[in-house]
Amino acid sequence: MKKIISLLLISLAPIIVIWSAHGRANGPALLQSAPAISAGEARLRTPAQLAAVPDPATVEEIPIKFAEASSILSAQLGGHPKDFFGPRKAIDNDWTTCWAEGVAGIGAGEWIKVVWLTKEVPAYVAVLPGWAKSKARWENNPRLREIEIILSDGVRQVAAFEDHMQMQFVKLTSDQPAEWAKLVIRAVYPGKKFEDTSISEIKVFRLKK
Repeated sequence: MKKIISLLLISLAPIIVIWSAHGRANGPALLQSAPAISAGEARLRTPAQLAAVPDPATVEEIPIKFAEASSILSAQLGGHPKDFFGPRKAIDNDWTTCWAEGVAGIGAGEWIKVVWLTKEVPAYVAVLPGWAKSKARWENNPRLREIEIILSDGVRQVAAFEDHMQMQFVKLTSDQPAEWAKLVIRAVYPGKKFEDTSISEIKVFRLKK
């Protein structure tokens, strides 16, 4: 009996696709490369927050036009361009870059907003919740632990992340058209050396019609 139960548990284990956070990411191709995950295989990895990678046959990426943020970490002391940590770095399809908030402390209350302009009904927000340039960058800087997502239609929801260097999906609760999504920092996993909370990539997906 124990052997049968063990086999059933193994067969029902969810398939979690971990996207490598090294090098460049090519937008929709990332999702297309992920194997389909059925509803029966889906599992929430934190209570009612993180969703399984959606079936690529059912969703498509909403092109993000631009991003803006409440603050930006200054990079000029390191000899980098002024916008080295700007919000557009979180939508550039390059996992080695990032937006980093620029206030004292871990940035609780700071936000980044991604805008797609046209009226769309977003189904998922996918976030790479830290600086994924390398394992050292990831660990030395704070990573998102919890955020509030605010849509332009006024709907708000809280989302929690695991401390893993991978894209993580949040299923949105709104079924109304929206033009933008704002991600507000609520809590972080602390960095070993710095207090500059970072996000390497944000993507938004809608259901295919």
